[in-house]
Amino acid sequence: MKKLILYRGINCLEASAKDNILSNGIIGTEGKMWEFYFRNMVKPFIDNDLSNVPKSDELFLDSESRAIFACGDELSASYYACIHNSGNFPFVIKFQTILDNIYIDGRDFLYTVFQLWDMNSPHNFVKLRQVLSNLYGESILQYFDHCKTEKDHNKRITYCNYACHDNEVKLAHLNNQTMIKGRFGTHFKSTFLVKAPINKEDILDVYTPNYPTIYPGIKLEDVLK
Repeated sequence: MKKLILYRGINCLEASAKDNILSNGIIGTEGKMWEFYFRNMVKPFIDNDLSNVPKSDELFLDSESRAIFACGDELSASYYACIHNSGNFPFVIKFQTILDNIYIDGRDFLYTVFQLWDMNSPHNFVKLRQVLSNLYGESILQYFDHCKTEKDHNKRITYCNYACHDNEVKLAHLNNQTMIKGRFGTHFKSTFLVKAPINKEDILDVYTPNYPTIYPGIKLEDVLK
């Protein structure tokens, strides 16, 4: 299976972190603030069976595999390394993995759009279809379109979960070139949860990035107006 190139931005207290990553890879337990587990989806999306949309927590198997966060481009990873995260030694880790071992991190943009697209105006739907198509590819519309008539926010979350795990949506988002400003001032072109560990053989480079200049092309606060 073809491997994808991803970039993880971190900021460390010790410069030795670079050598540790090159020697040992990424285990998934290195972070001091957050711990996440990779979620394996078990219930497939059936577009013509909407009478029994599963609850969000019914879609996944419990997993013992850790997950890390990564971006599809160097600029976004540099933002997380130099601006978003605190520490003394910012690094970008360039690594490779397979498509089955990633899914979209929708917490800072996508879930909010799916749940709250009609918060301010019921006429936002056409505009937001175009926004999502540009950022995540046309395949995402088969999930978002159900939110037009679905009023249950838990079911809207379910549709977003399906979108985050769809291979075509993942690949389209990986290639997105528009900088997004999401919740809490986060900036990214694409963000993913990645199954850990990442073996040292899959670590392609660890380097100190240049301090990035970020110009968002789209803002969550604007698209919901």
